Amino acid sequence: MNAQQILSRFKDEAQYAWHSLADQFHHLEQRNNHALTPFQPIINADEEAAASNGKEPHPQWSLIPVDMLEVEEALVVSMEIPGLDTSAISIAVEGNELIVSGTKTKPERYLQATQKITTEIAYGTFERRITLTGNRLKVSDNDANYNNGILTITLPYDGMNGDPQRRTIDLQ
Repeated sequence: MNAQQILSRFKDEAQYAWHSLADQFHHLEQRNNHALTPFQPIINADEEAAASNGKEPHPQWSLIPVDMLEVEEALVVSMEIPGLDTSAISIAVEGNELIVSGTKTKPERYLQATQKITTEIAYGTFERRITLTGNRLKVSDNDANYNNGILTITLPYDGMNGDPQRRTIDLQ
């Protein structure tokens, strides 16, 4: 086998491996119903200096699983998003989508670490969009609370037709 054939074979195998990896990632994303959510990093002064040297921090991914249930005349959406302050969470309904966004900041001990051995927890800003049921939701009487890392949002139905507008929901 000459060098050209070896290079060609390597290229073919690398391309096959890349497509296989992309297919598996796509399958994981579909299976998790878009629960795999990117967290865009918040860049501090040290990371800003590293970014200027071509070492820009990349997004981390984390699962934000959702349960959506109909209870009486309301839609109840529960999300697992541990490690946040209630002030760091924003909730809005726009058309037929529930939009939950927020910021998960690194604890002070991360900034003082001399060596990172394993870092699997995602930090930064995120946005999770959930398609709601086709039923019309009330503009008022929405409820949201955050307890033990679970965000629970209750959206009552009103059965009326109209022009859906963007609105925010206050977190209690």
